[in-house]
Order: sequence, then structure tokens, then C-alpha cells
Amino acid sequence: MKKHIFYFILATIAVLFSCDKNQVVEPTPEPNPKPEEKLKVNLGFALEGTKATDTAFETGDIVGLYMVYGTASAASNYVNNLALSYNGSQWSGDSFYWKDSSTQADFYAYSPRATVTDMKAWTFHVQTNQSALNAYKASDLVWGTRKAVTPTEERITVTTKHIMSSLSINVVPGVGFSEEELAAANVSVEIMSMKTAANVDLTSGSATASGDTGSVIPYNAGTYWRAVLVPQTVADGSQLIVVKVNGEAYTLRQGFTFESGKKHSCTVTVKKSSSGISIGLGDWETGSNFSGDAQ
Repeated sequence: MKKHIFYFILATIAVLFSCDKNQVVEPTPEPNPKPEEKLKVNLGFALEGTKATDTAFETGDIVGLYMVYGTASAASNYVNNLALSYNGSQWSGDSFYWKDSSTQADFYAYSPRATVTDMKAWTFHVQTNQSALNAYKASDLVWGTRKAVTPTEERITVTTKHIMSSLSINVVPGVGFSEEELAAANVSVEIMSMKTAANVDLTSGSATASGDTGSVIPYNAGTYWRAVLVPQTVADGSQLIVVKVNGEAYTLRQGFTFESGKKHSCTVTVKKSSSGISIGLGDWETGSNFSGDAQ
């Protein structure tokens, strides 16, 4: 009996050993690779020089932003005219991300933001009546670009510059006028022979005057008048500035080139003469010197 039990144990051990030897060990599965997390674009804007209001970007300003990989095109831009608004300390809008962690991107920005169907051929208008401060501000188009930017978590700053031209006009008393008399008079200023539309290329920041000519009413800043104008050349002999004193108009005929991003200024001297009032025009900040009498 003991012998049978012994053989039974040996047989059982052999079977167990055989099963263990032939057992297939399944490999431990490797975890699925974690998808690459996209980096959020951290963007800010700066202004080269000053805004129309001389205080840089202001609360409520809205920038239109393009993020481009390759050639700029409304159909293929990675970010297309995204609206980013300024609250006085920071910019906010819909979050957007780098395409990957290595591909460089180009950024284009402009303000005030508008509906743009073709960023290489967009028509922008300055306001013809800039007597209200909001209309004056809305005419100040700024633009900037930052190219070949490598993906980063750090803040990227796009510096913008002025695309339009600016004109400041001072009216001062001359012979026959006292400061008190001129201050008490009803004085108005109008800039003539101006094209108020511009064909703008948002990939290069260029602006070309287009359309018919008209007049622009500048903003009265108290001691002077100022206006934002489309860059252009006014032909010699054209009506350039009309000053009205108590309803009587006097016209200066003069040619001049208004340059993109340049601030020009002139001083109009109002003086009484045998025929009433004449106007002399001082120097522009760009160094172009001329003068003339209004008739």
C-alpha cells in the first residue's frame, strides 16, 4: 500500500513539473505613449511710439491676430483674425496653441480689428469727420509682425507701428489779431484734397491711398487740431487747409507728401490785411519748408 502511494506522489510531481515547464508567460504590456501636450501661446503687444491718444494701447482696444505656418492665406492660416482685447493691463481672448513643439510660426497683428476677407488686400478707411475723439482714435491703424518664432512657454511680444500719417495744426494770431480776439472767435479747420481710403497689405504693413478725394474734419484738442490721414501725396496747387474765422473761409493751396508712420505739424498764422485775413504756414516736422497766403 505504501508503495502505491509513493508511486502516485511521484507521478503527480512529474505532471506538475511538466505543466510548469510548458507554461507560457505572457509579457507585461507596455503603457500607451502619452500624447504630446500642446503649448499654449502666450502673447502680448507693444506699440512703437504712441497711440493717437499718446498713451499707448488703451482699455477696450481690440487687436486682430494671425498665426501663420508657411504662406499667409485666409484659407490656411493657423489662427485667422483672432480678436484679442485689452483691459488696461493684459490681453485676453480665445486660447490658442502651437501646432507642435518645434515648428516655427509667423505672427501678424493689427488694430483696430475689423472684418477682413483678404489680408493682402484689405480696404481701410479713416474717418472723414474726426471731430469726435472716438472717430479720431478709430482712424489710427497700427500693425506689427513677429516672424520665425520657435514654440515656447515664454511671453511673445509683437511690436506694432503706425500705418497712417498724422497732422497737427496750430492756429495762432498774427498782425491785427490779439490772442484774446482769436480765442473769442469761432475758428474751425478742415483738411482738403485727401483720399480717405487705403489698400492695406497686412502681411507687409503697407498702405496705398485709393478712391476719390474729399475733406477731413480734424479733432479739436483745445489749443490745436489733429487728424489721422491716409499716407499720400497732395499735388502742388491743391487746396490743403481751409481755416474759417467767424464763418469766413480762407484757403491755403499747397502740395505735400504725408508719409506712413510720420507725424507732421504746421502752424497757421491768422493775420488781418487790407483784404481781410491771410494765412502763413510754418514748417513741418519732417523738415519740408514752405509757406503761402490763403485767398
